[in-house]
Amino acid sequence: MGPIRHRALEAAGTSPLSPEIYLDALLRFLDKDRTQIVVCDTRWADFLRQFADVPPLFRDLAPAASRTDGAAAQDAEPTERAESPVDVVRRHVGQVLGVEAAIPITQPLNELGLDSLLAVNLANRLRQGLKVAVPTAMLLKGPSITSLVTELFPPSAPTVKTPESSHGSAGRVAGDGWLVFHRPQPEAALRLFCFPFAAGGAATFRPWTQFVDPRVEVVAIEPPGRQTRIDEAPIRDLPVFVNRLVPVLLPFLDKPFAVYGHCLGALTLFETVRALIRRHQRAPIHVFVSGARPPDELQRPQEFEARLLERLLRLPGYNVFEPIYRQPDEVFAEAMLQFNVVETASFLGDPELRRLILPVARAEFEMSSRYRYVADEPWDVPITCLTGIYDAYVSAENARSWSRFTRRRFQLFMVESEHFLVVDNDHFVIRVLNRELVNPW
Repeated sequence: MGPIRHRALEAAGTSPLSPEIYLDALLRFLDKDRTQIVVCDTRWADFLRQFADVPPLFRDLAPAASRTDGAAAQDAEPTERAESPVDVVRRHVGQVLGVEAAIPITQPLNELGLDSLLAVNLANRLRQGLKVAVPTAMLLKGPSITSLVTELFPPSAPTVKTPESSHGSAGRVAGDGWLVFHRPQPEAALRLFCFPFAAGGAATFRPWTQFVDPRVEVVAIEPPGRQTRIDEAPIRDLPVFVNRLVPVLLPFLDKPFAVYGHCLGALTLFETVRALIRRHQRAPIHVFVSGARPPDELQRPQEFEARLLERLLRLPGYNVFEPIYRQPDEVFAEAMLQFNVVETASFLGDPELRRLILPVARAEFEMSSRYRYVADEPWDVPITCLTGIYDAYVSAENARSWSRFTRRRFQLFMVESEHFLVVDNDHFVIRVLNRELVNPW
């Protein structure tokens, strides 16, 4: 389990259990007359704070916590009332992010690791703790605690004369918002530009800065419509994406660079690199892709598409004459769930996050659907591909096909994972990145 998912579970009051514990529980109840069992290590009082109204399922699972939750809230109310809004926000941010040290109130929350799912958790906590409406979209933009309190409580906004220490290098945003340096490394020997998956954003790569070799500066791509740019219209056409990104990327190619992309990020990476080579004679030293079909196989119907069609034909709202990205919400959401990404189910289950992210996901599905590969010569750049053994979307054959795009060395790693290995197996991905990028230096 990657640190991002582990952190999300911990913020929700749940600790992951070992496979041995789950297996023991399964064997204990295998011959019992039980239709359903639940095995978890959950602090129910913390877990239930995620919800403004506790769902019936969890009221049944944690009846004691549900009954005492109101009393606990009443007991906590005088304490929270005695705290300033800044202190309340600071405390909840620390709990959600799993940070014990005091949170710097002037540092953007996205630099501290607040992603989409953690933003939902934090928004729910703050609505209860502050007794005011806290839109999830406001948190997705990555405000600091200072600016968040200023917007929520203008009369009680804190006066900050000097920025507090951020307990590390402060982040930097450049290139009209496209480039996010979570931890700037001016002395680094090279840069690694990371392209996110559909509807994902730069926050996915923030934890990487703790593990990627310091000789490599991680630069996350943040396209319009994602997280800190949630108010901007998403891009629906890949040439537009490339034409807007390349000009802001060029000033930062003043040292050797590599690129990494997951799923849709591998496609936007591919066309960006192709434009850099064709128009500017700038090539990366290494290309890394994961969970991605090669560009020339993107439109070829495969087993995934056959299973998806069979599934969607059972839905009353499905229109066989429309592409996936034009289907009704319930149909489009069902199509997204077929990639077997746990985080997808989580954000689809939150009405506000669903309203914010579905339009972005639609736009990017449209971008992928409209794409047509134009044949070109293989690159003189090594390519490393990582694919989950249990990936429902990318087959081993798809992954091997990336070898056609390089005249140099090609590597394929089959990882014990499903489609979302960029998060679920990020430690393995980072080990591969470090080995390939640092050794030559």
